[in-house]
Amino acid sequence: MKLRWIVLVFLSLIISGCAESSEETTTHSSGEITNTTDMQNVDKRSGNFKAYEAAQNYITTFYSQGNPDAINHESYENSNIIKREDGVYYITSAYDVHGSNSLSTYNYEMLLDGNYQILDAYVPGSIGIFEKPMVYDQLGQSAISNMREDMEEEEKSQAFADHNRDKTASPSESLVYKNEEYGFTLTFPESWADKYNVNENNWYNGAEASITFDYVQDGEVISYIFSLLIFNDSEFYGYHDQGMNIYITTNDGKVYASNSLAEPPTELLQNEEMKPILDELMRMVNVDVQMIIESISFN
Repeated sequence: MKLRWIVLVFLSLIISGCAESSEETTTHSSGEITNTTDMQNVDKRSGNFKAYEAAQNYITTFYSQGNPDAINHESYENSNIIKREDGVYYITSAYDVHGSNSLSTYNYEMLLDGNYQILDAYVPGSIGIFEKPMVYDQLGQSAISNMREDMEEEEKSQAFADHNRDKTASPSESLVYKNEEYGFTLTFPESWADKYNVNENNWYNGAEASITFDYVQDGEVISYIFSLLIFNDSEFYGYHDQGMNIYITTNDGKVYASNSLAEPPTELLQNEEMKPILDELMRMVNVDVQMIIESISFN
């Protein structure tokens, strides 16, 4: 539950800085969601429309794996947005992901407060914190407020601890990856300590180099997490799979991209006892990888 709230807060902070989306979509009889721009009868100033846009932004942030263009959203007209008497917005809508080998279309439910901050969501068929039915649809505003107050107190305590932590302390060597050949460094969260290993195995055909980071439990490799891929300009723009590899940056004539886990191992999905490991893996993929990628620095 604590991890779920941490991720919700993380998403809320990201969405609060996102620009409002202007692109509109619709669903055809085939079930595929495609873009359209027919917005003549939509009041973009209404609370319902703002809630719809916020829900779109949350879905894109959480499920696009760093590639927003991969997500197509259901149209406003075909979505259902209700503002409850307690001020909470209840949204039902859908989206699909380009290049996904999973379900072609994902339906979802979401609850947002009066400031369009996410309270909870249910995305059937997904993996992670929103895979289970929501509980807040049966809670009143007072119950939600009490839970938010508890969360805010926890945030204040954490902020106080962070303030008193020695800011000059450097990450331990186990949480820093240095590549001498290409002259870059990646920094990992403390939660990754003793939970990953590195393979400079050059596995990706078409890349000049590839560095793979695997999820490890008790010294045993459980799953692939992500790879950092290094291309020459011509290799990247002429060869790479745009649906899977995400551009990071260019340095000294080299293009850097990332490739993340698309689906968790079947054994984790089918074994209920492995759920804590599955949850940790999906947090690493969906939340931590982006922060690690953003930490890249060059000598």
